[in-house]
Amino acid sequence: MSLKTGFVEKTAGINALLFLLFLLLGLLVFIPAAHAVKYPDWVFQDLPSAYTMQKNTFEVTGSWLVMDDTVDVFDVKKSEIGNSSLLSTSTGDYKGMKGLFNWGIVDRLTFLGHYQSADLGTAFGSSSTFKDIESTQELSTTSWGAALRFKILQEETRRPALSMEASYSGNSSDDAGFTFTEVNTGSITIPSGDNSLMLSGLSDSGYSLTILASKNRKGWVHSCFAGISSTSADSTLDLTIDTDILKTKIGQDFQVDETNWYLGYSLGIKVFERLPIFFSYKYIKVNSDTTSDNKLSGFLPDRYSDLENMDSNNENHVFSGKLVYWIAPNVNLTLDGTIYKNHFLGIVPHYNNPLTNRSFDYKYGYIGLGIGVYF
Repeated sequence: MSLKTGFVEKTAGINALLFLLFLLLGLLVFIPAAHAVKYPDWVFQDLPSAYTMQKNTFEVTGSWLVMDDTVDVFDVKKSEIGNSSLLSTSTGDYKGMKGLFNWGIVDRLTFLGHYQSADLGTAFGSSSTFKDIESTQELSTTSWGAALRFKILQEETRRPALSMEASYSGNSSDDAGFTFTEVNTGSITIPSGDNSLMLSGLSDSGYSLTILASKNRKGWVHSCFAGISSTSADSTLDLTIDTDILKTKIGQDFQVDETNWYLGYSLGIKVFERLPIFFSYKYIKVNSDTTSDNKLSGFLPDRYSDLENMDSNNENHVFSGKLVYWIAPNVNLTLDGTIYKNHFLGIVPHYNNPLTNRSFDYKYGYIGLGIGVYF
């Protein structure tokens, strides 16, 4: 793609994003006014909205995240992943913890932070290509982020609140892969030995900028948001051959630069005084550029190292919901769930490399159980 073509496409994307944002803002502005508006302090700050917390207020939430056969009573995970001898029954299981910490620095400026540590089941069964395969049981990933949300316009009777949010976030994963004794392919034969194929150096980080607008209508909070993020991800594919004939270690480095556009809508409903419900939808358009040094070319089948063979998925749809029950004025219990149309595409950029790309092109989701304190 030429520089001129890339510039034209990016400009067109910016114009489309701005058009959709102003359209949504217009819809919020012209909803008939019902009453004077005040800050809805029952709205959670992990829900995309333009609201900022009051000065010197804090919000702390801890959640347990899970996806397994107990949660997946309708075998959705199994049907999405499909039946394959390469996959074990625990493949795709998810478990971990997530923490949120939000702080109202001043009335129009809020700090938002999150930290998450979770394990994704990756245990293999058997493979026709690799003999006597033994894999790592889980892909352990740590995610974190920090953001500042500044309220540009206060909400008034006929005008929504308008805010801008700037954030910096990152993800990192432990090494993952598998060992094997032999390789049976048409391109290369590796004799029996203690061999391995591992992914290492898995990490990414980047910035995002989001514009948010929100309107409170008698316990119904409508919000729309749009933004752009830029991330850089790294990973290394290591092939270790340890036989009596050959002892060598060959690596192939991948770098993925992503520029993602996103657009979404969220709704908060105060059903009862102590029981609000939240829904959110987010569309992500992924634009990625992957480079590699191709050191493994000729040693592995193309499906494990060729960038041209990567799946062409470039968008994701994220649906989430949360049910909150306030057991005390400042303490609540939460039940939430998230569904991804295309797994963690656009969420964890370093998952997107030639070895793992096809393992993350299906619907996925998990639930969270948590407790929160507001003070």
